[in-house]
Amino acid sequence: MKKICLLIICLPILALSQVNINNECYRSSNKSFRDSILHEMLILVNQHRINHNIHKIVWDKQMQPACKKHSMYQAYEGVYTHGQTNKKNPYYSGRMPWDRSSIAQSENVAVHYFFNSKDYNPWNSKIKNAKEISFDIFTIWKKSPPHNENMLDKNWNYMAFDYYGYASEKHKYYDYIHATQLFR
Repeated sequence: MKKICLLIICLPILALSQVNINNECYRSSNKSFRDSILHEMLILVNQHRINHNIHKIVWDKQMQPACKKHSMYQAYEGVYTHGQTNKKNPYYSGRMPWDRSSIAQSENVAVHYFFNSKDYNPWNSKIKNAKEISFDIFTIWKKSPPHNENMLDKNWNYMAFDYYGYASEKHKYYDYIHATQLFR
């Protein structure tokens, strides 16, 4: 059975996890930083599965490009969705997760936003590293029952994850990360 879960982070949750991300790292093509975030997500999901007596899953290189493109599609459209409808979007890669990656069976998506300014930082938050960024996104999914169910599904043996980070044009004090996770 194919499953999809959608999560939009609202202000009440935002207030619980304010961070200031080093903009030069997560928005750039810094391969080492990016790889650290991706690797850490796999570690977190596997530890979560082990804690629930569920077998580990392995990284799926075939599904990862679909995760990246879908995260970019959502950012480009300014939407949070599993479905892609705008075929003119340069990141369009198929209407549903299994269209974007024929082997995908389940998908989690999320958006998380962060303070990026020392001028406006009411929680006086610190700059986060790759491990902390991964943990923030993982925790969002873990606290959401349908997303958590996807991460703990015993039928899944493979996972892919990617994200797209960018600066907000509307809100100069925020940066955003769109994240996509696929399972099979």
